[in-house]
Amino acid sequence: MSKQKESKEIGSYIIGILFSIMGMFTISEKPHILGISFLICGLLLIPIIKKMIEKLSDTKFPTYIKVILGLIPIIIFIFWGVSSDMQEASKIDAWLDSTYNEQLKINFKITKDFSKEDFQYFLIEVFDDDKHVYYKKFDYDEFKKLVDEDYSFGDHYEVIVPFSEINKSTSWNNKYFLILVLKETSINSGTEYISGLPKYTESDSFEDNKIELNINKKMENYISVTLKSIGLMKIKKKNYIRIDIKVENIGEEKISYYSPSPVILGMNGEQIDKSYISSYDFDFKDIFESGDIYPGVTKTGSLFFEVENLENLKLKELIIETGLSSYSKESRNIGDGQALFYDKEYVFSYNLTPFSLN
Repeated sequence: MSKQKESKEIGSYIIGILFSIMGMFTISEKPHILGISFLICGLLLIPIIKKMIEKLSDTKFPTYIKVILGLIPIIIFIFWGVSSDMQEASKIDAWLDSTYNEQLKINFKITKDFSKEDFQYFLIEVFDDDKHVYYKKFDYDEFKKLVDEDYSFGDHYEVIVPFSEINKSTSWNNKYFLILVLKETSINSGTEYISGLPKYTESDSFEDNKIELNINKKMENYISVTLKSIGLMKIKKKNYIRIDIKVENIGEEKISYYSPSPVILGMNGEQIDKSYISSYDFDFKDIFESGDIYPGVTKTGSLFFEVENLENLKLKELIIETGLSSYSKESRNIGDGQALFYDKEYVFSYNLTPFSLN
């Protein structure tokens, strides 16, 4: 074997060995596919680099040009591998475990070593579009409590946030972000998308903007009806007045409370009849349902009145039948009376003029 050929062999083997050493070093420092890649490439590149050196040797370029051309792909590969490894080392690996059981569960691992002296704080942020629905900083002791002892390989962490601590969101575009702040640097998870968080509904909007009433009307030894609250609510893009009521049987006989036919009268001569909405129409479980009410029993729920035009909406009164009238004073069936609006004594009338819904 000539000295020139021998030097080519030695050069290719040296480069291959360097890749192999880098691979073993990377594997020992951090379990990562990059280290395995270096090791495999170091072994496979020996014959390839040998051929490349032979080809370059046959060209008429100056020696230093040949060396540069031979080293360029190797330098690029090494730079890519090292920079990828550094980027990976400076990132928190996080993944969503679940949003079941009314809680958010996130798992993550941090490969960077740090001491208690280095630690500044650990932060979790959950976003609804661009605003926070959850934000919490952890000190060192709180952070160490997140360690998942059941995970046997490396530092593995698990954070669980009950839905009760997360503000309800108005969109499906939710994200979370983890960051560990140290004295000299900080590492983060990047923005991760998430679904299944509690949503802000029209019912929540009603609860936030409702007007408390607590107006009670009753007939002794018979029935008591309390208006608890009133407000506007949108259902399937339609506007409704929602009134929450409480009905109590304070007598000694069963009341058949069917079709109470409540109606709202407006200041401008409007009559707004009750809308018949089922809990099947939308996700709402507290619609007031008709039915028998036995002595001592209380029923609660919501009445809905569709409103086509909210402009200049001025309410006058709400009228609810009691089931009694001058024609049938012994009746206990709500809706039996046919002339209830004329028998003021036998209906409950609630003054709504002090309350503005706009």
